[in-house]
Amino acid sequence: MKKFKLLRFKGGVKIMFSQILFILLVVLSLFYPLMSGAKTIKAHAHGESNWSLAFEGQTGRLMIDTPAESLLGFEKEPKKKKEIEKANEALAQFEKSISQMVVIPEMYGCQWSKKALDIIRAEPESKHCEIEGEFEITCQKNLDEAKITFNIQKYFPRFRLVNFEILFGNIQKSLPVTKSGTKVYLK
Repeated sequence: MKKFKLLRFKGGVKIMFSQILFILLVVLSLFYPLMSGAKTIKAHAHGESNWSLAFEGQTGRLMIDTPAESLLGFEKEPKKKKEIEKANEALAQFEKSISQMVVIPEMYGCQWSKKALDIIRAEPESKHCEIEGEFEITCQKNLDEAKITFNIQKYFPRFRLVNFEILFGNIQKSLPVTKSGTKVYLK
């Protein structure tokens, strides 16, 4: 039978040398990527997206961060002519449909304008791409007690889960949008 060396510390704590070695290896393996300068790829799940909507008075901003696959149907950077055409069509359709996907009632007189809608690489060495978008919303009236309806999946069914964050004055809400017709009340 093999004997293990015991280390004794003040207060009578006994730890086996093999336990210390195991703990040290675990800690080193967890921190090795940080110490070596290794880069990690931004994780994403197909069909899962993060959107945030913030309003200050009558002006709002919608920020979108989603895997390209959810919008384009593929996740790599479009390079072939057909891929570029498909990507441009999908981005144009997304921009055209944004006010129908995030529906603010007409009585508030809101106008949407695209500030950005770009395909970006998740990491420089990665083949995975993401879509980042920013839209500005300018309304004629404050959205006090407005009901916002989400119809995202009606236009883009690959968006299985949109994690939606809303900030409106003192109101902060988070909700998962998994189907068209989901509603949130700003009150």
